[in-house]
Amino acid sequence: MSMKFDILTNVARLRYTLEKMEASLGIHQLTEAEKYVLSAAALAAKADGSFSLHDLEAQDLIADMPVSTKFRTLRCLIDKGKLKRAGAGRKSDYIIVA
Repeated sequence: MSMKFDILTNVARLRYTLEKMEASLGIHQLTEAEKYVLSAAALAAKADGSFSLHDLEAQDLIADMPVSTKFRTLRCLIDKGKLKRAGAGRKSDYIIVA
């Protein structure tokens, strides 16, 4: 068996495991952009699940995503109940709900 095939097999196993984990969390129906932003939020979050917009934007996972897509996706995640705002001001933090 070639090394590339071994790596592809491992990627396939990881993908299968990831899909099962996403289904168990109830996030399997999210778009790819929503999954990326939610994952970046989890990486940016403090122990209590809160994160700032600045910390979210600093995540490499979504660094190449257009700013407009980040904000639109953030609003979608709030609408879907996966995130919530922790205040009303422009500098308010966000909290992971899901």
